Amino acid sequence: MVRNQSREQIAAAQQVLKLKMNGIQTSIKESLGKVLAANDRIADAERMKMNISRIQFQYDRVVNLLQNVDISRNIDQGTLAILDPASEATRSYKQDVSLLAMALAAGLLAGFGCVFLVAVRDDRFITLTDVIEKLGDAVLGQVPEVRKRRRKSPLPLLEIDDDRHVYAESYRNLRSALL
Repeated sequence: MVRNQSREQIAAAQQVLKLKMNGIQTSIKESLGKVLAANDRIADAERMKMNISRIQFQYDRVVNLLQNVDISRNIDQGTLAILDPASEATRSYKQDVSLLAMALAAGLLAGFGCVFLVAVRDDRFITLTDVIEKLGDAVLGQVPEVRKRRRKSPLPLLEIDDDRHVYAESYRNLRSALL
């Protein structure tokens, strides 16, 4: 019985302790919320202090500038005088002309440079002397270019004023040179 009584007392004590713990936990949560709110207010107060100091610095600077303006306004005006009246403004085109001349010279140099590079880098045979100079052998014959006709019919025989006479003759000369 004493045992049962002590178990009941222990159980009741546990219940009381659980209730106290729950109460303490809720008070901790409330206190935590209050602390966070206080921290926010402290941060706002610090921001306001910084804004006040910044605004005070700007105010002092403006007051100082106004005092300087007052000092310069109080300077004796009699010491200032116009010696010569101002002349009319005229535009000088010297710089524009020199820039234009330099741009023109640079453009001409660039153009001549490009033409020179194309001429130096061109390794095509244009004339008969180019072939002889670069290959060193004699040329046996030349065959001219003939424009193609757009007809689908076979080519007719050579006529009296036909351009193809030169073409045919060049093949005959080449054949004779090879033989």
